[in-house]
Amino acid sequence: MRYQLKFTKVDPTLSLKEYAEEKLVSVLEKHLGAGEDPWRFLIEVGRNTMHHRKGEIWFAEVTGSSPFGQIRVREEASEIHEAIDLAEAELKTKLTKSKEKITTRGIRAARRVKDMMRLSRLVRFFRRK
Repeated sequence: MRYQLKFTKVDPTLSLKEYAEEKLVSVLEKHLGAGEDPWRFLIEVGRNTMHHRKGEIWFAEVTGSSPFGQIRVREEASEIHEAIDLAEAELKTKLTKSKEKITTRGIRAARRVKDMMRLSRLVRFFRRK
Protein backbone atom coordinates (compact mmCIF):
# COMPACT_ATOMS: atom_id res chain seq x y z
CA MET A 1 0.00 0.00 0.00
CA ARG A 2 1.34 3.38 -0.97
CA TYR A 3 0.36 6.61 0.71
CA GLN A 4 1.31 10.25 0.57
CA LEU A 5 1.20 12.46 3.64
CA LYS A 6 0.52 16.12 2.82
CA PHE A 7 0.47 19.11 5.16
CA THR A 8 -1.58 22.15 4.14
CA LYS A 9 -0.89 25.56 5.69
CA VAL A 10 0.98 24.02 8.62
CA ASP A 11 4.63 23.25 9.29
CA PRO A 12 5.25 19.49 9.06
CA THR A 13 6.93 18.73 12.37
CA LEU A 14 8.31 15.28 13.02
CA SER A 15 5.96 14.65 15.94
CA LEU A 16 2.89 15.63 13.89
CA LYS A 17 4.01 13.40 11.02
CA GLU A 18 4.56 10.45 13.37
CA TYR A 19 1.18 11.03 15.03
CA ALA A 20 -0.68 11.10 11.70
CA GLU A 21 1.13 7.97 10.49
CA GLU A 22 0.53 6.17 13.78
CA LYS A 23 -3.19 6.91 13.76
CA LEU A 24 -4.24 6.86 10.10
CA VAL A 25 -1.71 4.63 8.34
CA SER A 26 -1.98 1.94 11.01
CA VAL A 27 -5.76 1.77 10.45
CA LEU A 28 -5.26 1.43 6.69
CA GLU A 29 -2.62 -1.28 7.12
CA LYS A 30 -4.79 -3.18 9.58
CA HIS A 31 -7.81 -3.28 7.29
CA LEU A 32 -6.09 -3.51 3.91
CA GLY A 33 -2.78 -5.22 4.64
CA ALA A 34 0.72 -3.81 4.57
CA GLY A 35 1.85 -5.52 1.37
CA GLU A 36 2.73 -3.92 -1.94
CA ASP A 37 -0.71 -3.56 -3.44
CA PRO A 38 -1.94 -1.06 -6.02
CA TRP A 39 -3.92 0.88 -3.43
CA ARG A 40 -3.01 4.54 -3.12
CA PHE A 41 -4.06 6.92 -0.41
CA LEU A 42 -3.59 10.64 0.09
CA ILE A 43 -3.58 11.73 3.72
CA GLU A 44 -3.90 15.48 4.11
CA VAL A 45 -3.64 17.34 7.41
CA GLY A 46 -3.81 21.10 7.78
CA ARG A 47 -5.71 24.32 8.34
CA ASN A 48 -8.77 25.47 6.44
CA THR A 49 -7.92 29.16 6.57
CA MET A 50 -5.19 31.33 7.97
CA HIS A 51 -7.38 34.27 9.02
CA HIS A 52 -9.62 32.38 11.46
CA ARG A 53 -8.31 31.83 14.97
CA LYS A 54 -11.19 29.98 16.64
CA GLY A 55 -13.57 27.23 15.72
CA GLU A 56 -13.07 24.17 13.57
CA ILE A 57 -10.09 25.34 11.56
CA TRP A 58 -8.04 22.11 11.50
CA PHE A 59 -8.85 19.20 9.23
CA ALA A 60 -7.68 15.69 8.47
CA GLU A 61 -8.64 14.06 5.18
CA VAL A 62 -8.01 10.59 3.77
CA THR A 63 -8.86 9.81 0.14
CA GLY A 64 -8.02 6.83 -1.98
CA SER A 65 -9.10 3.56 -3.45
CA SER A 66 -9.24 0.18 -1.79
CA PRO A 67 -10.51 -3.23 -2.87
CA PHE A 68 -13.82 -2.21 -1.28
CA GLY A 69 -14.23 0.93 -3.41
CA GLN A 70 -13.37 4.59 -3.12
CA ILE A 71 -12.80 5.90 0.39
CA ARG A 72 -13.04 9.56 1.42
CA VAL A 73 -13.02 10.77 5.00
CA ARG A 74 -12.79 14.42 6.03
CA GLU A 75 -13.07 15.58 9.62
CA GLU A 76 -12.72 19.07 11.05
CA ALA A 77 -12.00 20.06 14.63
CA SER A 78 -10.67 22.86 16.80
CA GLU A 79 -7.30 21.10 17.32
CA ILE A 80 -5.17 19.22 14.84
CA HIS A 81 -4.79 16.08 16.98
CA GLU A 82 -8.54 15.99 17.56
CA ALA A 83 -9.15 16.17 13.79
CA ILE A 84 -6.77 13.25 13.22
CA ASP A 85 -8.49 11.20 15.95
CA LEU A 86 -11.94 11.89 14.47
CA ALA A 87 -10.70 10.94 11.00
CA GLU A 88 -9.26 7.71 12.41
CA ALA A 89 -12.60 6.73 13.95
CA GLU A 90 -14.54 7.56 10.77
CA LEU A 91 -11.99 5.69 8.62
CA LYS A 92 -12.33 2.57 10.78
CA THR A 93 -16.11 2.77 10.46
CA LYS A 94 -16.07 3.22 6.68
CA LEU A 95 -13.55 0.44 6.05
CA THR A 96 -15.42 -1.98 8.32
CA LYS A 97 -18.76 -1.19 6.68
CA SER A 98 -17.48 -1.60 3.15
CA LYS A 99 -15.66 -4.81 4.05
CA GLU A 100 -18.85 -6.20 5.62
CA LYS A 101 -20.83 -5.26 2.50
CA ILE A 102 -18.50 -7.32 0.30
CA THR A 103 -18.59 -10.38 2.57
CA THR A 104 -22.36 -10.12 3.04
CA ARG A 105 -22.86 -9.96 -0.71
CA GLY A 106 -20.91 -13.22 -1.08
CA ILE A 107 -22.90 -14.91 1.68
CA ARG A 108 -26.20 -13.84 0.11
CA ALA A 109 -25.11 -15.19 -3.27
CA ALA A 110 -24.18 -18.52 -1.68
CA ARG A 111 -27.60 -18.70 -0.02
CA ARG A 112 -29.32 -18.07 -3.35
CA VAL A 113 -27.32 -20.84 -5.03
CA LYS A 114 -28.15 -23.22 -2.21
CA ASP A 115 -31.86 -22.40 -2.51
CA MET A 116 -31.76 -23.05 -6.26
CA MET A 117 -30.12 -26.43 -5.70
CA ARG A 118 -32.66 -27.49 -3.10
CA LEU A 119 -35.64 -29.53 -4.24
CA SER A 120 -39.05 -27.98 -4.12
CA ARG A 121 -41.05 -28.64 -0.98
CA LEU A 122 -43.98 -29.67 -3.17
CA VAL A 123 -42.11 -32.73 -4.40
CA ARG A 124 -42.82 -35.76 -2.27
CA PHE A 125 -41.09 -39.05 -2.37
CA PHE A 126 -43.11 -42.17 -1.65
CA ARG A 127 -41.67 -45.53 -0.80
CA ARG A 128 -42.51 -48.39 -3.07
CA LYS A 129 -43.62 -51.54 -1.45
